[in-house]
Amino acid sequence: MDIKMKKYTFFGISLVAVTIIAVSFSIYQTKKLEKEYVLPKKQTQNTPLRVSRPAPVISRPEDYGMIVTDNNAPVLTQGYWDGIISSKVRYLKENTPKEVLNKVTQKIKEDPAKTKGKMKLIDDNIKNFSNLLVKEPNNPEAKKRLKHFLMLKSLAKELPNNE
Repeated sequence: MDIKMKKYTFFGISLVAVTIIAVSFSIYQTKKLEKEYVLPKKQTQNTPLRVSRPAPVISRPEDYGMIVTDNNAPVLTQGYWDGIISSKVRYLKENTPKEVLNKVTQKIKEDPAKTKGKMKLIDDNIKNFSNLLVKEPNNPEAKKRLKHFLMLKSLAKELPNNE
């Protein structure tokens, strides 16, 4: 064999070896990336492409603009408190002797104009604290005061001759 032929043979074998090494390295890198990242499954015609991402860990949802509520907390609506107070008053009326109820009724009676003024104050406070809670949903003092005035209004509705 001629020297020229040996050069071409050596060059051909080297080229094949480099190609095999490059393809092997490419396959290795692809397998490595597939293990690290979840690749989306083949997209069908009707499903949009989704990329899986890990869920964020949220330690303080308030920082992300979320309003956190307690499912066991009482509901701040007038209807809720009307139902609670009326059932309690009904229970007390059923289980209290008539003489005691008459004495309590005499003590509770008040001038209708004075009662109307108090009811207006209660309604104004309910409106003010409701507006404050719209602006600041996590304000505990406003929630406490709104709850207080809603209960007062429900209780005032149950008082004799003060409706």
